[in-house]
Amino acid sequence: MQWPGEDAKLYKTPTRIAYATENDNFGAPFDKVANNKIGFEVNSRQKSYAWTKLLLDGKTRITEFDHAAATSFAEQGIMQLPKTRDAAGVCEDYLREIHNHVLPKIKLEVGEEKFNDIPIEYWITLPASECTLLFRALKANPL
Repeated sequence: MQWPGEDAKLYKTPTRIAYATENDNFGAPFDKVANNKIGFEVNSRQKSYAWTKLLLDGKTRITEFDHAAATSFAEQGIMQLPKTRDAAGVCEDYLREIHNHVLPKIKLEVGEEKFNDIPIEYWITLPASECTLLFRALKANPL
């Protein structure tokens, strides 16, 4: 897959998002973003968020007692959240940007007619703590 911001064809892109609303007046003119940016499109000067999935359980936070590298992580937007979105919202925004990038490429590759017949599935891994919570919920309330 050819990901935005990367010349090589790769199977993955970094799980990082930079919101246009937080980067409209940030740094040099080339740091401004008109739309949300993901993965390789995000540069180090932009305010961005990464590893957000680890915050989904609502308990995980980088604290002063964590490894010294945690401070560096926080400065890079790792395990941080914007003021306007919770962890689920940031994950939703990131996945929407992935969806908006991937689907037109698939449609172009296979053609409009075939594309309409292709079932699309999304497989998402969750942190172990989320799986435990889901398992307990399903056990208590079987489908």
